[in-house]
Amino acid sequence: MTEWANQAGRLVLAQAHTFDEDNVVSYCILALFWFTQGSWRIAMLYKANAFALYQALGVKKNALPGESALQAELRRRRFWACFLLECHSMCELPAVRGITDPYTIPLPWPGSALNAGYSPDPPLYLKSSQDRLGSLYAHFIRGMHIWSSIASLMRDAGGNGLDIHQLEEDTTQWWNMARLSCTISDPWIDDSMDYVHKLLIRLVYHQSMLAINAWRVPLFSGSKHRSSFSTDAALQISAQEALHHAEEISGLAAHIMHFGSSDRILMALPSFPSYAAFCSCTIQLHFVHCKVPNLSEKFATNISKSLQVLRGMAKYWKSAKLMAAFIDVLNLLHAQTDTHLETEPKFLTDAAPLRVPPSSYDYPLPSSMLDFVPFFRPLNGDGVLPSDQEWPPDISIIRTRLKNKAQASQRTALLTPSVDEFYNSHGLQRNESDFKPLVTLDDVELMDLFSGLGSASGYLS
Repeated sequence: MTEWANQAGRLVLAQAHTFDEDNVVSYCILALFWFTQGSWRIAMLYKANAFALYQALGVKKNALPGESALQAELRRRRFWACFLLECHSMCELPAVRGITDPYTIPLPWPGSALNAGYSPDPPLYLKSSQDRLGSLYAHFIRGMHIWSSIASLMRDAGGNGLDIHQLEEDTTQWWNMARLSCTISDPWIDDSMDYVHKLLIRLVYHQSMLAINAWRVPLFSGSKHRSSFSTDAALQISAQEALHHAEEISGLAAHIMHFGSSDRILMALPSFPSYAAFCSCTIQLHFVHCKVPNLSEKFATNISKSLQVLRGMAKYWKSAKLMAAFIDVLNLLHAQTDTHLETEPKFLTDAAPLRVPPSSYDYPLPSSMLDFVPFFRPLNGDGVLPSDQEWPPDISIIRTRLKNKAQASQRTALLTPSVDEFYNSHGLQRNESDFKPLVTLDDVELMDLFSGLGSASGYLS
């Protein structure tokens, strides 16, 4: 399966000295492919080559002499594909800013203009006033740009509440415009690429709002330094909002799995949906062992929906496979502690449990429980792991210790690959209605979103 990629890599690297801009497409596709295979270092190599080529050639945002408007648009789309690859790295886009100012590059045309080969409308930019609708792809790029800033702050222990408040405002403003174009219909009726973009846009919004609110709650984020940012009431509001968006992501997971041939949809999705499903599980796991039976069952059901997507995408993305395995680690951890939340955050009589980060559970967990980077980087951030065969040492130790402890304990209920087994382990009855959408599909107010890299064919064409 990898022979074609090895051969393609040899060919494109042999032509590196030709400085052919079309090679950006090859580099991006190879970076995505090797990431799906769990070969993190090889993926990083090809992504770096794409940016190095742009650094050498520059990004020509307007049509060159003798070039059509369509040719210029396709060249810009190659740049935006690289931009999204870097957004997905959860950083402040240093590679992008090393080659150009992304605020000066026109966003992609709508599909109708692309088909016609010409756009009659003036260009839109990352920070254009939100006075008119752009393409779904443009909305998605804007959302991912905001997400990259949120993710970077989430990993920064020195971040402050003023920064996150501004990002929350930016996210809300973006969503108020983007959601007008994002009513999701049956994927067999909707254009396939439009369906994926609409789904991703909704997930970008919910994942962003989940991360923003979870960042403020030490129990969810893993940081003990943020408890001073909020009063008890504010902390409970943020925790409840994070939980709400985690549930909405589970609702979108149910929407994906509701359709008969869900593999067709899962195959078309980038890896970020699996990351959102992972975050949805990490938040709701805090409530699976709560003392209110109907709530415990509801969150167990939601987790099973997110896990179905996570495990389904694990067939195509090795990062999803690692995240699914880490959910097992987290469930073991929750099952072996007495610090369960008794009910939903808004009903807590004491907000103190929300101020206790998971690292207080005697296990050295990653600095942020919502960070997927530790799955392919050492926890000290130095370099990239060779492949998915090597778990970061700290996570491997935690997993082994918890599993050994679980074998001697009667208190552990494992999340298993089988949804039926998971239901049985929690004393639940599985109803087919559980796997229908939790939201009304024609109600834009209630729908969610998702974010990620996107199909290479859609972004690079």
